[in-house]
Amino acid sequence: LSDKLPGFNFFLQNGVELVNNKAYFRVLATTANIPIASGEVCHDIDDAELAINRYLNNTGALMIKHAHNGAGAGNELVVRDSILQLDYVGAKYVHDLNENRESIRK
Repeated sequence: LSDKLPGFNFFLQNGVELVNNKAYFRVLATTANIPIASGEVCHDIDDAELAINRYLNNTGALMIKHAHNGAGAGNELVVRDSILQLDYVGAKYVHDLNENRESIRK
C-alpha cells in the first residue's frame, strides 16, 4: 500500500496511536503550522482549574477532552454563559455553571 497511500509508513509504525493522543496531536499540529482550535494541555487539577476559568471568561463555554478516547467518549462541556445553546453532541457530560451552581472543582 505504500505506493498508493502517502503516509502509509506512518500507519505501519502505529503513528495513529501518536496522533490519537490530544496532547501529541496539538504539538505536532502547531509545529507544522496547522490551524487547530484554541486550547491547552493540563497535567493536573490546578492547571485545569486555571485554564477552565481563563477560557470561560473569554468564551462562556468550553470542551474538556481526555488525552485518549475517540468520538467524544468522556468529553465534558462546561458552560457559564446561559445564552449559549447546550448540545450533548460530542459531550458525555454537560455542566451548566449558571443553573446548577456547580463548582469548577466538582
